[in-house]
Amino acid sequence: MNLMGLQGGQYCPLSPEQIQIIHKTSLKILEKTGITYENGLDDTIKLLEENGAEIDRGKKKSQNVTGIDHRTGGKNT
Repeated sequence: MNLMGLQGGQYCPLSPEQIQIIHKTSLKILEKTGITYENGLDDTIKLLEENGAEIDRGKKKSQNVTGIDHRTGGKNT
């Protein structure tokens, strides 16, 4: 009886297409609802602002955060 599992990196519960659907949907949610933040995230908020996010510092909320490319930390091109 073989009790060995899959070797590392071979377990893929989602297809690349399914991952893209989840990613695009999460960006739509972020765009619509935005994010809230706590004190101490000044560098993150500055990065979001520099890349097109709308920051309401009074409410500590960000809208339109989808302009950031998570892979590069900068604007989507």
